Amino acid sequence: MIPRYSFSMIGRNLDLIFKVLIYVFILSLLCAAILVSIISPLLKTLDTSFDFSERVLGMLSDLIGNGRPGALRQFFNELSSTLESISSEIAVAVVLIIIVVFAAKFFLSLTAMPLGEVVYGRMSQNFSVMFHNVLVSSLGKSLLYALIKAFVTIVADGIIIVVSYYLAKLLYIGLGVYGIALAAFVMFALLASRIAILGQWVPQIVCERKSVAAAFRDSFQYSAKYFTRVMPVAFLILVIDFSAVMLTTVVTFGILPAIIAPVSLVWITNLNLVAYFYFNKKKFYVDEVTVINQIENEIDSGDE
Repeated sequence: MIPRYSFSMIGRNLDLIFKVLIYVFILSLLCAAILVSIISPLLKTLDTSFDFSERVLGMLSDLIGNGRPGALRQFFNELSSTLESISSEIAVAVVLIIIVVFAAKFFLSLTAMPLGEVVYGRMSQNFSVMFHNVLVSSLGKSLLYALIKAFVTIVADGIIIVVSYYLAKLLYIGLGVYGIALAAFVMFALLASRIAILGQWVPQIVCERKSVAAAFRDSFQYSAKYFTRVMPVAFLILVIDFSAVMLTTVVTFGILPAIIAPVSLVWITNLNLVAYFYFNKKKFYVDEVTVINQIENEIDSGDE
């Protein structure tokens, strides 16, 4: 029931998706511009010292045209040597990219509290507060929440990516491409687990009116209860997001992935709040007329 109700509530929150879409679009443009300014000089240096395009064409010619399987290994050996020669530039670029990613996570996390407040109002009282009003009124808590959330997630995601990378290398030896696919599955499962574990943090702030620190501390016992229901949905959302980026970015000029991002944010917000209402056995509105009570019976609010 939790996955079904969280998904069905997306239609009720289309206005939130539109507002977050604008926010994400502006944030993405800024981050993209900064990342290009960081990566572009590095690529120029690499192209000058390694002649990347020429080497790739030569490697493909030897590999496919001349049937030299060792061409690929030779290419990567030469590339590794070149990368070592510009390791200081790469290190600076990596640090700057981490800072940009941290900033992006921070500013994206600023939407979590306002989204939670608006969705909670609609679910608990069938009343909609203005998104921008909540954004301003909860700015203090939002800033602290976003700062802690960005730090926690960037550390957790970094560990997950490193573990997945070495797992892929290990599995590739025995399973080939299937090993990489299995490692990707594990990575998505770990990322979904991270989402589920932190899922009750915002509900504890907006519903229970706890401080950011107290809500973080108390959220884990609530997240544990519905972990097995929330985690698979979070996994599905991640797979949809990744598939959209990989399959539609070029053909839709990035439009579809840009739309899916705010949909995912609202969907996860719905998911966590529905889990909160279930955990506390509270009635909530799925839409303007349908209420779900403690024992999961649907009641028409007009008959109450």
